[in-house]
Amino acid sequence: DNFLFSQLENDVSSMILFKNDLYLGVMKNNKGSLWKKTNDIVTLVYNFTDDDSFIRSVSLYKEKLYIGLQNGKLYSFDGTTIELVSNFNQNINLLFSDGRVLYIFLENLKDIKLFDGSNFYDNSNLNTYKLSLV
Repeated sequence: DNFLFSQLENDVSSMILFKNDLYLGVMKNNKGSLWKKTNDIVTLVYNFTDDDSFIRSVSLYKEKLYIGLQNGKLYSFDGTTIELVSNFNQNINLLFSDGRVLYIFLENLKDIKLFDGSNFYDNSNLNTYKLSLV
């Protein structure tokens, strides 16, 4: 809605519904922030302060919101606390979950990481990963 976007003076890079609220990734001067809209109130949740820290992608996985940044950092958010999960050496282009795993598509589209909530797997180890799910 126009009211929501008029409150944000910067570019919205992502959005997702999480725990009945709308969360927005907002970018200003190549840095990102996470905002929450509840009813008609928009509040800042977290400022990412590193260079290239704007939010490229968000995804829900195991009752957490995962946040992928341009600088390769992956964060999780449980509705209260933001935690750094990993720092990749490539930009995160896309996050996606099928409910079983979180797929992390890095700048080189051939390089896909899988995250099961505890461990990361490379796409070269997919057969090993599939066997561990059986």
